[in-house]
Amino acid sequence: MMARSVIWYCSLSTNIGGRSRTAADAVRGARARFRRISGFTLVETLVAFAVLALILIILLGALSRTASGGRQAEVLREALQLARAKLDGLGIVEPLAPGDSTGSFQNGLEWRLQVHDTLGDRGVQITGAWVEVTVSQVSVAARVPLAVSLVTFNVAGAPRK
Repeated sequence: MMARSVIWYCSLSTNIGGRSRTAADAVRGARARFRRISGFTLVETLVAFAVLALILIILLGALSRTASGGRQAEVLREALQLARAKLDGLGIVEPLAPGDSTGSFQNGLEWRLQVHDTLGDRGVQITGAWVEVTVSQVSVAARVPLAVSLVTFNVAGAPRK
């Protein structure tokens, strides 16, 4: 009796849509459908990782540009403070004499001072000097040289505040 039931199970067939199928065919078809929809293929996974890598490269590039922009802003802020200090010290720490002078600060920034006397200029009634202070960062690694220039007119004999 056991042998008959096994034979009977294997020979069981269904008639679906006018087509005759055995139970084994139905199980095979279900397994094939399950395999097709059950997971991702290797190609799909590799494409997903490639897209993820491109997005990360773009985001990290933007983050890097933001960080370098912050460093440049910090250098410009420091250069502006040093240029103001240099202008404030003219006539007190350094003489206000016409000509050019250069030097560097302890932090590596370089300065250039230009003083132009207006005493002999045509039609000028005021005695004084045009003063320009430029503080710059000279670096081989910097793509764009950073510099701050301040220009002022110092009146000769005017009291300082």
